[in-house]
Amino acid sequence: QMWRGQVDIFSDQTMDTIQVYVKSPPTNIKRLTVLPAHIDFSEQSLATVEKKAVALTNPNNEMIQWNGCIKSGAFFLSQPSGILNPGQTVSVTVTFRPMSVAAQQAVLDFTCHLVKGGSDSVQHSGPVSVHLYGVGIPRLDHNAAPLRRNGDVQAE
Repeated sequence: QMWRGQVDIFSDQTMDTIQVYVKSPPTNIKRLTVLPAHIDFSEQSLATVEKKAVALTNPNNEMIQWNGCIKSGAFFLSQPSGILNPGQTVSVTVTFRPMSVAAQQAVLDFTCHLVKGGSDSVQHSGPVSVHLYGVGIPRLDHNAAPLRRNGDVQAE
C-alpha cells in the first residue's frame, strides 16, 4: 500500500513544495496454527452426530480473519470464519453426520488474511488442511425383539 502527497513549506516571502511518497513495508502473513492435523471419527451410526474440536491459533503480530471450508456432505464446521487477535486461540467444532453406510473422508482447509483498514490488496495465507475420516454404520434398533428359535436367542 502506498500513500503520496505533498508538504508545502511557507517562509516570509517564499513557498517550497516537497512531494512525499510513503510505502509500507510488505507484510508476510504466517499460516494459522491448526491442531490436530487429522481427525478420526471412527464408526458412527447413520443419522447420528459426533463432534470434535479443532484449535486455531494466530501466529501473526496483527489481527487476522480466518476462513474454513469443507467440501463434503457428511462433515460440517460450526463456525466457517472468524477474527483472531495476535496469539489468540479459538476452538471450532467439526461435526460428522454420516448419511450412508460407507467410509467417508474430507479435507477441511483453513486460510487467513490480515485485517488492515484501507488495504487495496488483501494478502491471503496458503491453506492449512485438517484431514477428516469417519465410517457410517447401520443404525442399531435397540427396540427390536431378538429372533427366537427353539427357545434360543438368534442374531438377525
